[in-house]
Amino acid sequence: MNIGLSTTLKYKSVFRTLWLVASCTLLMHTVTAQVVTAPSSNTNDTSTHKPYGCFYGYERTHALYTLSDLSNTTGYITHVGFYLNSVNNPAVSTPVVIKMKTTSNSSITAATYDDATSGATTVYTGNITPAMLVANSWVTVQLTIPFNYASNNLEVFVETNYGSDGDEDNNAKEFRHSTPSGNQCEFWQDDCLTQRFPWFTHVSG
Repeated sequence: MNIGLSTTLKYKSVFRTLWLVASCTLLMHTVTAQVVTAPSSNTNDTSTHKPYGCFYGYERTHALYTLSDLSNTTGYITHVGFYLNSVNNPAVSTPVVIKMKTTSNSSITAATYDDATSGATTVYTGNITPAMLVANSWVTVQLTIPFNYASNNLEVFVETNYGSDGDEDNNAKEFRHSTPSGNQCEFWQDDCLTQRFPWFTHVSG
């Protein structure tokens, strides 16, 4: 089954009007803010520990969102959120890296992580902690570097780098996933970064 991460993206643009989104949250800042949820109805088809799990020492998630998935909204992306369905004894701290880039492709083809992320911009480096994890709510981070999303489709890459053999059960963090029409989510996972990880690839579907 194809899976796609339920996510929110917050944009800032001096020319856009405020929107009320599925979470019923109206964001007001010194510059006009806009929140986009993909899918717009926050569909709850299944749950997995992607993208912030550390069941394995090293996990990678690649999600593709078409411009139409994002309500044809462009601008500087300042925040990214993933919807958490449940939480059960998560790791004390999960090191995370988020990268983004645009593409004209509307689906994902199996590739190594290095190949998939070629040309991507690192927009966030930080840690996910238990205080950030509340079941049935969004886990949102503010990007270190806002991403200028001007056209085409959006690719989001999330790395977790706990190391060793990971530090939590497979269901410690269960994030909401929906079912897209094609291959729009790819992942990699391993306990050994230097030996096998760069060559392991999987595309859902």
